[in-house]
Parts: sequence; C-alpha cells; structure tokens
Amino acid sequence: MIASERSNTLHWCVEGHATLISPDSLVPVRAGDLVLATQGCVIEGEATLLPLKTQHEIFQARRIRLGKSWNDAMVYEFSRQQLVHHELSQSIANLVRPKFSAPRLPQDPKAKTVAEYLRKHPASQKSLEKFAQEQHISARTLQRHFLQGTGLVFSEWRAACRVQAAIGLLEHRIPVQEIARRVGFQATSSLNRAFQRHTGCTPVAYVAQAATHNLTPPPVPKSTIFARSQTDVVMWMYEGSATVTTPGYCRFVTKGDTVTIPAGTDTRLDVAAGSIALPIPLAHADGCMSLELIATLAQRAVAEPLFQIALPEVREEQFSEEVPQ
Repeated sequence: MIASERSNTLHWCVEGHATLISPDSLVPVRAGDLVLATQGCVIEGEATLLPLKTQHEIFQARRIRLGKSWNDAMVYEFSRQQLVHHELSQSIANLVRPKFSAPRLPQDPKAKTVAEYLRKHPASQKSLEKFAQEQHISARTLQRHFLQGTGLVFSEWRAACRVQAAIGLLEHRIPVQEIARRVGFQATSSLNRAFQRHTGCTPVAYVAQAATHNLTPPPVPKSTIFARSQTDVVMWMYEGSATVTTPGYCRFVTKGDTVTIPAGTDTRLDVAAGSIALPIPLAHADGCMSLELIATLAQRAVAEPLFQIALPEVREEQFSEEVPQ
C-alpha cells in the first residue's frame, strides 16, 4: 500500500494493477498509467510504481492513460530527478499542469477560510450570508474581500471552483449530468454556462480537445554522469548501453550491468541516446538489482532523499566521442 499522506504525488505504473483510493472515488490503475494522487489518497494493489516529484497543484485524484510506450520516458524522468533533483521536464509537466487555472485564494483570513472550505466541498449550497454569519462578518464585507482578493465576486469564484472540480471528474469519463450534480450545479445548463465563461468551451468540447493532444513520448536523450568529490556513485543500466571512461581506459557496459564511479576521479559514464542508467544505493552495489526493487526503495523514502549519497552531475548534451589515450 502507498499512502499520499503529506502532499500531492505522482506515480508511474511500470507493471501490474492497483487501485487509487480517494475520499470520493476508486480509480483502477494499470501498467502505462500516470497516477496523480492528492493528499490523503491510498494506492493498493500489486503494481510497480515509480514516484515522481512535482510542484504543480493536483486538485483531483486521477490517472492519465498514456500506455506502455511511455515507459522508457518515465523511467528516464525518474532517474533524472534522482540524479539532479529537477522538477518535471517540460514534456511531462505538460501532462500534469492544469489546463484551467483554479481561482486564487483571497488574502483576507476569513474569506480564505471560506474559499478553502469550498475547494474541499464544491457542492456545498451554503449561501454568502451563511458563510458571513459563520465568520462573524457581514455578507457585504465578505463579498468585498472576495472581489478585492481574487477579482471575482463570491458567486463567480464558487462557480470557477466548481468548474475546477468538474474538470477532474471529466477525466474519469463521468456523464456531464452527474458531474453537474456532484459539483453543486442545479442543472447541466448551469455547468455548461460556467464552463464556457471560465474555459472558453463546453465540457464536451474540453474533453474532445484533451483527447486530441499529442501523446507521443519524448525521446530519451544521451547523458553524461560525472564523479563526485567525496562519495562514490553507483549506476545500474536499466536499458541500452553506455561507456565508462577514465584517463587511459574505456569500458563498454550494457543492460543489467552495474557501474561504480569512484569519488575524486575523472571517471565519467556516457549514456547513449535511448539508454537509461539509474542511481542505486551503495549498499546494493553488489546485489541483484531490478526496477521493482528500485521502485520499492523509492516509495519507502518518498519523504526523504532516495539515496543518501552526493549525487552526480548530469549533462543531457553531446559529449566528445574522443576517448582519452
């Protein structure tokens, strides 16, 4: 079981099947799915899942069906993040980034409390007056705080919040009529009008546009991994080939090989385009390695650095093919 207790998380399903459990939905997960888990979600099942870091807000627990053709791109993304602590690469971030920006929260503490409640409970039918009464201010004052802090009056801010919630449900292929009810609109026509105002299209058109996005996986680039000054680095070849180079020596490595880059040396690992090398803990340098084991170690340490080592520099660029003699 994987719990997303502290923050929103991403997971790439390499193989197997699982279920993403959120407070309001059960989402089946299979190999080739990118899982977006909100805080409080749990993932249960027999699956190999690689965690990925993201700074993008996730408003709705869901999965994006990309297919197994994306596996190398996602495993490379995992390796890239472990090596250099990067945020998601642009091509992956485009999959996760909301196509609709959620309305910003008001700055006033009482208005912000109301807004945060509505984000969690978009279907709430509480009136402006009721919220104002609970916050011990007048409805006029609460309205002013919303307008000054967000640029939207209370009713329009709530409509935008409901549109955001509706987008997450649309990705689960739930009927529009049911979505309208779940997010608090009294009629499908009300959802359609709000959707038009805040996204420029209807819910049906929004889904159609999303389905036509180019979902071709990005190619895995060549990369070079250098030694660190104080700590050895161990790399495991998950896919393809690479060349280990030190002054006066060159060695070719392929899938399944393990390479140690000694600290304080001029050793480097040149990984060919389309190939993937994964960093592994020093304690596992001499053991039998697999992607499943790496995923297990990563999930155990989501809240901490995966490898307690000084991580190597990586360059995704053309490296000189000349081998030192």
